[in-house]
Amino acid sequence: MGDCLESYPIVTKLLTFTSGEVQAFLGDIAPSTCGGSAYLCGNVNSLTVGLIDAWKAIREARCANPTGACASLMPLDFVLLQKVASLLLNSTFITNIGSIEGGNNGRNALISAMKQHSTAKCYTCDNDPAPHIDYMSDYLENLSYFAVNFSNTTGAGGTGGVWNQGITGSATQVVGGAYMLKLLKEENYTAQDVQQFELDLSDSPNPAKPQKADIVEIDGTTTILVECKSWELGDANFSGLKNGTSASYTQFITYLKNIGSMTELKYFFDARRKNMSEIYVKGVFQTMLYQNNDLTNQGAQVFETIWSNTTLKGNLFPNISDPVAGKDKFEELIESASSIFYNFIKVK
Repeated sequence: MGDCLESYPIVTKLLTFTSGEVQAFLGDIAPSTCGGSAYLCGNVNSLTVGLIDAWKAIREARCANPTGACASLMPLDFVLLQKVASLLLNSTFITNIGSIEGGNNGRNALISAMKQHSTAKCYTCDNDPAPHIDYMSDYLENLSYFAVNFSNTTGAGGTGGVWNQGITGSATQVVGGAYMLKLLKEENYTAQDVQQFELDLSDSPNPAKPQKADIVEIDGTTTILVECKSWELGDANFSGLKNGTSASYTQFITYLKNIGSMTELKYFFDARRKNMSEIYVKGVFQTMLYQNNDLTNQGAQVFETIWSNTTLKGNLFPNISDPVAGKDKFEELIESASSIFYNFIKVK
């Protein structure tokens, strides 16, 4: 009798499903398809209404036909099912993620986030071996941290905000956004630490489409502009920066126009990328600025940008008014990748 009573809510829940959904669910818990304890079918004795709700939400996100055959094995991932079930029951998360998304339907917002992170891994999937790609359950943990802590922060949602740019944007944007969400949680950022996301930077080359700072951090009385990069070591992003041919190079120039000290700038690079290190990244920036015992063209432009920024110039070159002397001092400052000039670069 006890087992019957315990299964009654589950049967009642399944009665709200279409026949196609019931058949799909029964297929996913069938012993013949079971791959072990990582799978839903290996945990049938632990089934709850919440897990069934989670199963339906994941299928809506990852299956082209939520009531039919599904190419994704993500709905079978028991760790992910537990995470989604807990989020669906978390009223703060559901309210906040709905508010950030703009439609105020937290369940639909969660489904959209799972759908758009198309490269996310799962414990029952044939996974991309790249170490920087999140497991979906870990990604949702970071998304939950973001929603609970930053739903009222400027730039979290809205046009051009984190939701549109980093959570439901292009595949490349979502991977970068996932890195930022991970960083926010692991670096213990709170709402008091973040003034804004996706700040339009002044003096961008194209004012109609301004370049942006990912995070505006507040550290006591200091405002810090934060940039997050999930780049592959040696890829076109790094070469374009080094050669001064990419949007990331012009973005760096724009950052220098918007700060009064190098301590007001942070560049985070994804440590999960293969062989990524601060030594490598600082070396790219150093090579961008200085080669063959002289400033590169990019180095000369960076110097002119700093020299034109009265506050930053005064901070880096105190008591120097002669541009020739300033240029000499700048070369001393940036000629070695171990210089304190490059301390704005972090690999996390």
